[in-house]
Amino acid sequence: MIANFTKLTALLKEKGAMSPTAIQKAEEEAFTQVNSLLLKDLNTRVKACPSRDMTDLLEHKAKTYPGLWKTFPEASMQSTAENFHHSDATSVVDERAKFLVPINAAIVQLLSATVIKEALEGSDEGLSAIIEGLNKFVTMSEVIWHLGSTAVLGLTPALVMKVARIARSDPGYTGHSSAARHQARLLAHVARTGEPLDSKWKFLSENEKASLKEQLDAIVGDFRFLPALVTHEPQAVLGGGSPRRCKDARRQFRIAPGPIGSETELNEFLTSHPQQTQSSTIAMIRSYLEDSQHQLVLAHGDFHPRNIIVATSRLHDSVPLHKPHHTTNDIVTQYNTPVTITAILDWEMCG
Repeated sequence: MIANFTKLTALLKEKGAMSPTAIQKAEEEAFTQVNSLLLKDLNTRVKACPSRDMTDLLEHKAKTYPGLWKTFPEASMQSTAENFHHSDATSVVDERAKFLVPINAAIVQLLSATVIKEALEGSDEGLSAIIEGLNKFVTMSEVIWHLGSTAVLGLTPALVMKVARIARSDPGYTGHSSAARHQARLLAHVARTGEPLDSKWKFLSENEKASLKEQLDAIVGDFRFLPALVTHEPQAVLGGGSPRRCKDARRQFRIAPGPIGSETELNEFLTSHPQQTQSSTIAMIRSYLEDSQHQLVLAHGDFHPRNIIVATSRLHDSVPLHKPHHTTNDIVTQYNTPVTITAILDWEMCG
């Protein structure tokens, strides 16, 4: 790592991209960012519990800090070497610094073998090693898309990561809208080729559209048989996130104050508001919902064509037939079509 940093520094001097003073300043700024992240995390922990034993936390920091200390300056120099004709090179590095995986991050759902393999890259197994590996990728990643607090980073040619701040419930509050707090959610994905369906739909033939319908039937049909993830709250059957809670985003974003275990409890949440009295209209709606007990299945929550990625290939006769797709009605069909669904994106609202 130090050898790479020295090589990059020499390259920048040779090309005249930066003066020695500017290189030293960029290096110092990178170190400042690392130290600021460390102190911010420690301050947050101490404020949450001033009397806590910090031994384990400090030992954990001691393992991960050297990696960040070495990686950040190299990433800063790499970005400058690739972008020295652009004046916003430093802002790119600063932007990526916001997306580093926190040292105290928890894995809500197990990572795929591909993600773990890419992150570890020969290192010892363990959560701290995975976090350190992902952060090395983040500091040198390509910002594919960024809007507000959400971004998609290209970590490697085969791996992308989505970073988003997602509202969560706070046990210290009731169901008021002010109860919404936000935490960073990191989603690591294996990269898939393709484009959003909403940008391709008008260019597809009727056969291709019919093929996509069959593929979507099969994918959504599988939703019905996916079991809910195990949660530490047995009564939290419906909803998503950690802790698992139901969200109402129809008008004003609300999060259920507690776990919901049945459709009856869900209807109660959807037809009530802590700051409003029950109207006659709501009472009538509730009367129609009293006996509703439907099968509970996984829902995406934002199943829009922009979140469906498709790949097209105009190879004509050389394109092999797709495998038969089974719909929910067990009808088997085949289409000689080059359009394939490669990914379903944006699962933040699923449950």
